[in-house]
Amino acid sequence: MQKDIRQINIESLMSSTIKVTPRSNGAIITINGLDIEITVRPSEVPPEEREASAPPRSHVEATVEPAATPPSRITVESIKRDLGTYLEDLDVSEDDEKVVVTPKRYLGHKKFVSISSLVEEVGGTYVSAGRKSRFLIEKKRSS
Repeated sequence: MQKDIRQINIESLMSSTIKVTPRSNGAIITINGLDIEITVRPSEVPPEEREASAPPRSHVEATVEPAATPPSRITVESIKRDLGTYLEDLDVSEDDEKVVVTPKRYLGHKKFVSISSLVEEVGGTYVSAGRKSRFLIEKKRSS
């Protein structure tokens, strides 16, 4: 069932439950059970307008705020909050300098891309090491 987006007023948004589910080609934003699908696709740029070294531009059909906002200091709790949807598939631990997110099992392409995107938003990277592959997120200290 599709609902006209204009029917959502600002008062109802203030007390709404909002969830952003990243996808490899955009995101799904759910507001009180109403799904809004955002798709990002490459735009067609005529060859004469392309710069030789410029990567292809993307056309965005809607604006999406980032799902994860990096706090001044990364903690296990903040990472678990950002990755809440995927916690059953992940182990999250920390040492003095970083948070380590380790897959418990094979994630599949869609989950991997979503998790990787969320980790990158907070400055993390993926370390490919077979069964010891993991995501590393440096803790940021406020200056």
